[in-house]
Amino acid sequence: MVGNKHQKETRPSTKTVRWIQHPLIEPAKIEARLYQQILAANVLKKGNTMIVAPTALGKTIVAALVSADRLRKYPDSKILLLAPTKPLVVQHEESF
Repeated sequence: MVGNKHQKETRPSTKTVRWIQHPLIEPAKIEARLYQQILAANVLKKGNTMIVAPTALGKTIVAALVSADRLRKYPDSKILLLAPTKPLVVQHEESF
């Protein structure tokens, strides 16, 4: 949320939020944002891709979507996710 740091963060009601539906993603865990789905589809189509976006725009969500798709197609595969900082490692651990 952009604005005064003392303002309470508001999130949409779960009744209005659309969620990603995928067999390998926990239900109601990842919000369905169109730009993230488009980015994930591009990564899956083109292969090696670099996503450059500001903090909190959902790069980890894109990684989760791509990872889930790859694991669905190749169930015996493993995913290696690297992060430059400990807080980001913790975020990834909680997200995956």
